[in-house]
Amino acid sequence: MNRICRKEFKYYLPVELVNDFRKAIAPRVTIDSYAKKRKENLYTVRSIYYDTNNLKYYHEKIEGICNRKKVRIRVYNNQEEDSFAFLEIKRKYENSQIKDRAKLLYNNLENLLVEQDVDKYVIDKLNFRSSAFKFLYLINRFSL
Repeated sequence: MNRICRKEFKYYLPVELVNDFRKAIAPRVTIDSYAKKRKENLYTVRSIYYDTNNLKYYHEKIEGICNRKKVRIRVYNNQEEDSFAFLEIKRKYENSQIKDRAKLLYNNLENLLVEQDVDKYVIDKLNFRSSAFKFLYLINRFSL
């Protein structure tokens, strides 16, 4: 099972202050290994969030519910032949988070969602298989 647990804090920053903010924090931060591989040390994150018909997960977030979850698909950068997609379930408990994720080729994402054949499409089944089953269970069980 592939789980990540960490604490994270987010802040709002007006877009007109982004460049000045980046310059100010540059001496105090390091560029992560994924950004170092990219032009201008930046990468794009795209997410598709699943929710119930009555937007249960969205309302839990807005209401500040401490124990909640997000179900999403996440991809990075441009979708190319060998790009990966991740099925994720991110659970928040107070300020800590636990993330289950399953990895597959982006080009196989639609097939997995239609066929629901985890063993056919998920990469590294030893680490990611159970997370994929959990993801598919949630989207099917709760009609996300």
